[in-house]
Amino acid sequence: MKKWFCWNPSRETYIAILIGVVTILLSLLLNITIVKETPVLFILIRDILMIFGIGVLFTLQRIKSKYDEYGLTSKKLKQNLIINFVLAIILAVIMLMELNYRSFQIDGLILSKVLFIMLAGIFEVLLFYSYLRVVFEKSFGYVGAAILSSLFYSFHHAGFQPEFIKLFFVGISYVVVVQITKSAFSIYPFYWCVGATLDVFLQSQVVVPVEYPLLRSVIIILLIVIFYIVKKKINFKRKHLYQEVSEI
Repeated sequence: MKKWFCWNPSRETYIAILIGVVTILLSLLLNITIVKETPVLFILIRDILMIFGIGVLFTLQRIKSKYDEYGLTSKKLKQNLIINFVLAIILAVIMLMELNYRSFQIDGLILSKVLFIMLAGIFEVLLFYSYLRVVFEKSFGYVGAAILSSLFYSFHHAGFQPEFIKLFFVGISYVVVVQITKSAFSIYPFYWCVGATLDVFLQSQVVVPVEYPLLRSVIIILLIVIFYIVKKKINFKRKHLYQEVSEI
């Protein structure tokens, strides 16, 4: 029963709650008129601070090297990717049937938007389904983790897709799969991508249009590449420093 329900909040629990609240507040800033009308500010808040700053810098700093614990593991990768792919096909069929197979033209702009959505997905998977999920599982059990992770996932859309009830249940559908498989690769990239792209392009009536998708994707990719290079150099220097100290 302790795995399902418990009460064991720690310092990390409060850090997780705080970063979840910060994410929602940043999203709410996107509703401010000056931010909406100023692409530079929108990109700064949404792409640099939220997607890269919180999604990559913060979460990886908190996760550190405990990738297996947070579901970022290569264990059973093939099995989890198969689950991922099958769920994606089932979801695509269901969504397209509900929409009477309404289609959209695939062109360069659509593909660049898909790329941006996929990059945003890295942020969501790392923050909500890896970091927050695990911290909340340790603090409140599986049920509490599923509810809290999904609530933060839902409300972080406040500034660009305020469909909170629908997104809460979407979040539940993702987090439960990850809890069962213990791997984020059971939902990303296929299952998550199908849900996100079809929802943005065909279903949602309130989502903010993705503007400048290629530019924004390039910015995020460059930031991730720079982060990776810097991290590798720092780890390399630490390793050599440790070796030098050991030799002394």
